[in-house]
Parts: sequence; structure tokens; C-alpha cells
Amino acid sequence: MLKVEIEKNIQLLKNEIELMEKRVEGHKKSLLTATSETVDEILTKMNKDSSRLGQLEVSLDIEQKKLKSYEKEEHMNSMKISFLSNEHEKLFYKMRQQIKNESYRKGKEYLSVVFLIAGNDELNQKVSPYFDTTVGMFDSEAMFKNESFSHGLSVLARLAVNLFNDNEKVTPLELIGVLDDEKFNLALNAIILRKNGISSSYECSDEKLYM
Repeated sequence: MLKVEIEKNIQLLKNEIELMEKRVEGHKKSLLTATSETVDEILTKMNKDSSRLGQLEVSLDIEQKKLKSYEKEEHMNSMKISFLSNEHEKLFYKMRQQIKNESYRKGKEYLSVVFLIAGNDELNQKVSPYFDTTVGMFDSEAMFKNESFSHGLSVLARLAVNLFNDNEKVTPLELIGVLDDEKFNLALNAIILRKNGISSSYECSDEKLYM
């Protein structure tokens, strides 16, 4: 509703600006044939309309910035991550808080993996031993050699590696065709997190609530 109102205001302002521009232009033309008795009256009207035109242009600029800000916020809201459950969210922030290296704790590649494994117990058990956030390593070769994955879980495991360092490949069709709804939502939101990261305004002290 707010966006519609802003767009309506913008169109009304554009219409009024167009009208005012024509009036100012008309005053200028009138000056060419004005007599000494009428020139002051024309100048007064032109100055008044020019002043109004300036006000309208300022208002239009404000409304256009409002619209741009609204659309940016709208886009960001559409790209926010969604957790599978409260337990998923709590475990994600708990695991994030346990990453001591600040760079890793904010790194999108690390957080996307943490998001995935926090959302699936079996994936967590099989991936975590090979995902070392202390030194920033993911030994995926050893993981796939030592661990056994179901088809769906294998897709998530390969996605985790792909989001971290691109050492494994996963196609969109695999995500669509192999994963059930819960795993697909988990994968999709991990991808969103890998793209956008997490808000820099998030305070680490808040994460302690999930400890």
C-alpha cells in the first residue's frame, strides 16, 4: 500500500511539474511582447510559478528517494534467510558464536555451511569433523571418503562444499529433483545466506542468548 501511495504521489508531482514548466515557459514568451505596463505583472507571476516549480522538484526528489529506499528494503526482505525451526536458529547462532576467528565468523562461505549443518542432525554429524573453523579448512575429500551419505544428504553435503570453496558441483536440477521440501528450503536459504551474508549490525553479545 505504501509503495502504491508513493508511486501515486510521484505521478501527481510529475504532472504538476509539467504544467508549471509550461506556465513558466508561457511567461517567458509573454515577456517578449510585454509592454512597460504589463512586464512587472508577468515577472511577478513567473517568479511565483518558478518558485513553485522548484518546490515541486524538491518534493519529487524526496518521493523518488522514498520509493528507491522502499524497493531496496522490499528486495532485502525478500532475500532474508528463513530457518527451519527455532531449534535450527538457536543452533546456528550457537555454532556461529563458537567460531573464534572474527573473519570466519562473518564470512559468508563459513556461515552458509554452518546454516546447512545446523539444519540437519545427520549432516552435522558427518560434516562437522571435517569442517575446521579454527584454521579455516574443509577437508571434503576425506569426508566423502570416510562418510556414507544418502542421495539427498549427499546433495546437501556437496552443496556445503560448493558454497565454501567450489570443490564440488551441484546443479539446480539436483536440488529440485532430489531434495524433499525441508531439505530444499534448507539449501535455498543457505544459498541466500552465501549471497547476502548476515547483517553487520548483528551483535555477538546477542548470540550468547543461544548458548
